[in-house]
Amino acid sequence: MTPAAAAPPIPPDLVEVGRILGAWGVRGWVKIDAFADSADQSVLLQVSSWWLMPAGQVGGLVKPGAQLILEPVPFQVERCRVHSGVLVAQPIGFATRDQAEGLRGRVIAASRSAFPPAGDESYYWFDLIGCQVVNLRDESLGEVTGVDDHGAHAILKLAQTVAGKRIERLIPFVGVYVLTVDLVARRIHVDWEQDY
Repeated sequence: MTPAAAAPPIPPDLVEVGRILGAWGVRGWVKIDAFADSADQSVLLQVSSWWLMPAGQVGGLVKPGAQLILEPVPFQVERCRVHSGVLVAQPIGFATRDQAEGLRGRVIAASRSAFPPAGDESYYWFDLIGCQVVNLRDESLGEVTGVDDHGAHAILKLAQTVAGKRIERLIPFVGVYVLTVDLVARRIHVDWEQDY
């Protein structure tokens, strides 16, 4: 008897990149909600090692009889592609709709180090979270707590505590306001006043 292959170590830099919506077709394929501007921009098309996040972190209901997983587990797919604007994938070893349906609601993560470069003047949103934002006067406007997409452009969500009071700000992530982004220094310079 040959010993089972050991699972690869869990990367320390996992980032959630999608959620399985359910089965697609009858041959084990799954439909995925890609956490990207569009399905064809998803890193899942270029990253070969996927991880299924623990059921407790998904926040949704688990199908009765589904196996509960306690830590991220490697997830291999045979093929992944965009079909009619939606990301679809065929997990290795899945051949039926019921198998695929058992993955409904699972969150897919990938190692940040495996992502392709974002490109010039482009950023992965999760890389912006935690950056300090300062204006032209070098006044702190807070820390980026999230990035929302509102169609025309993204909006930085900031939070700051001043004199015990939490202040939240929204700044459009466009060149007229966002002047520089230094991910190494974790600092974003903006043309924005504290009282806006």
